[in-house]
Amino acid sequence: MKATGIVRRIDDLGRVVIPKEIRRTMRIREGDPLEIFTDKDGIMLKKYSAISRLAQVAQDFLDAFYGVYGVSGYIFDGESIVAACGKLSSVKDTAIDEEIRSMLSERRAVSFTKDDIPHYVIPIISSSDLVGGLLINGDNLTDGIKKAAELGTKLLTVKTE
Repeated sequence: MKATGIVRRIDDLGRVVIPKEIRRTMRIREGDPLEIFTDKDGIMLKKYSAISRLAQVAQDFLDAFYGVYGVSGYIFDGESIVAACGKLSSVKDTAIDEEIRSMLSERRAVSFTKDDIPHYVIPIISSSDLVGGLLINGDNLTDGIKKAAELGTKLLTVKTE
């Protein structure tokens, strides 16, 4: 952990304000869930991601999906890619493109073409919160494959609740 040099007092309700500079740097927005960790030396706050807790389940799903349909893809939370398969395997643990994040703001699946390759992005919504998404791409994105991918996101949603 890195010291910031910033000191804040706890108010009478037990609240502490996270400075704006830190919230901006860490991409913490109003309403974002934070997970609290403790040990004998202190308290740590971490952005909570239901999807990243399911990284192995997400990876297993993508591997099976790739094996059946031959379609590359990745699953991401609000910040980064937690699982990836096929031609997109190398993007695991990288940040999400702002363009992809903004596509999900409407909370519906979106088809688009990038570099002459069809893409399909599906939001993952749990308890009315947008918790992440699935992106698949390939030349053979049929309606059946898209429906199967949508079903997969529904199964992941059940796991996050």
